[in-house]
Amino acid sequence: MQAAGITRSQNVVFVLPPDWTRSATFLTPVLDRLESPDPSTPGAQVLVIAADADAAMALARSANALGAARGLTALAA
Repeated sequence: MQAAGITRSQNVVFVLPPDWTRSATFLTPVLDRLESPDPSTPGAQVLVIAADADAAMALARSANALGAARGLTALAA
């Protein structure tokens, strides 16, 4: 039996344990599936909801580090 994966045009929800310091575990496959950014059509491709501001900042830092080579950026809001 093959495990379900992330595909385009499908919503995916990950519920993380309180230890958000291991965010690369789930961010890497998500960022790998994103399309390269196109400056003519800006917009969000992924939404990550965090429990608090500290977790949001840590997740944004991790996403920016992982996606920098591909021109992907993350914003903690």
